[in-house]
Amino acid sequence: MSIMGLANSLMLEYRCLIVPYFVFTKPNSFDGNELQDKRAIQRIEELAVATCRMVAMGATLRESRQVRRSH
Repeated sequence: MSIMGLANSLMLEYRCLIVPYFVFTKPNSFDGNELQDKRAIQRIEELAVATCRMVAMGATLRESRQVRRSH
């Protein structure tokens, strides 16, 4: 919840879409530059799926003209 002030500003000022998923890892989760932590990899995959789902919903709304185009 502490990020909501920043997220709200970005969404209102720049019309950004904020995906409310976070992935936290520790330095020992990496082997060089490669992520090895299976749980973190799973969270990243969940984040990607959630992002794709949100984008698809937005595209559906835009196509149905329920969202007013600004320009």
